[in-house]
Amino acid sequence: MEQGAVANFVSPVVSITKRDVIEAQLIKEQNESLGIILSFNANVLPDAKNLADKEKIPIFQNDVIYRLLEDYQNWLNELQNKEKLKLLSDITRPGKIRLLPYVFRQNNPAVVGVEVVGGILSPKKMLIDVENNRIGIVLQVQDKGENIQEAKVGMQVAASIEGPTVGRQIDTGDELFVDLNENNALLLQTPDIKQLLSASEIGILNEIIDLKRKYSGQRYWGLP
Repeated sequence: MEQGAVANFVSPVVSITKRDVIEAQLIKEQNESLGIILSFNANVLPDAKNLADKEKIPIFQNDVIYRLLEDYQNWLNELQNKEKLKLLSDITRPGKIRLLPYVFRQNNPAVVGVEVVGGILSPKKMLIDVENNRIGIVLQVQDKGENIQEAKVGMQVAASIEGPTVGRQIDTGDELFVDLNENNALLLQTPDIKQLLSASEIGILNEIIDLKRKYSGQRYWGLP
């Protein structure tokens, strides 16, 4: 546990009561990572267990102290990873695609085969070309006829794109990027977020920053 951390710790030969759970619940409201009960060889009373299950208060029990703390640390690591992944899910992630010679519909929307050559492709994202021109919004991504929420590097999928007409704004072999605004690009470069990105995503992020600087007229676009 972190130095100075406070969590409910129940000593041996003492039962975990409903009051312990209520105290943990109050702590959880301030800091979820500390809203737990560490039980060293103690019993859990039935009403305490029912309340803990209802309020989702974790109770860690073990008769070996270092294993008890080890269980808590593993849970804490998992909680922190979930929080980081949730933050990442709220951010537009870098992606780059190449149009394949498969055209299922020319426009309204255009439905084409694409390969993800870097990063991630997901629905509801704006696409830009290599000169920073807006092309259109990805409506759906399908793999083998099934809608998916993201396509990763190396995948070949079908994408419906609202805006362009095949043969005019886009064509086979074109490379398109997921558009990023500057705030998004800056956030992706912060240490906590960057460590969650794949090497492919980081590479595409750098490509997007370069083309934004070249074609937006902002020399220091995306500079932390």
